[in-house]
Amino acid sequence: MKRLIITTIILLIAAVAVTAVYFKNLNPQGQYTSRVMHTIPGNAALIFEFTNDAGFYDIFNDNRLFTSIAGKQTIADLDTLRKQLLLNPQLERFFSGQNIFISLHPLKKQ
Repeated sequence: MKRLIITTIILLIAAVAVTAVYFKNLNPQGQYTSRVMHTIPGNAALIFEFTNDAGFYDIFNDNRLFTSIAGKQTIADLDTLRKQLLLNPQLERFFSGQNIFISLHPLKKQ
C-alpha cells in the first residue's frame, strides 16, 4: 500500500512539473513583445507588428491603406529595407518567422 501511495505522489509531481514546463514554453515570443514595446519612444503615432513570413507580404502587396497613411516614399523605403535586410541570405535565418515592429513618429521641423 505504501508503495502505491509513493508511486502516485511521484507521478503527480511529475505531471505537475511537465505541465508547468509546457505552459511556460507555450508562447515564448510573447515575452519579448513587452520588452520591444518599452524600447519604442513615447511619441510614436502608430505601431505595426507583423510576422515576417511570405504570406504577410502577399496579402498587403499594393495595399492602398498603408500607402495613404505612410506615403509612397516610406513604403518604398520599407520595401528596400525588406529586400536588403530581411531577405539577405546571410541574415534571413535570424528574421524568418520573427515578429517585426514598425513605429511611425512625427518629424520635427527644422
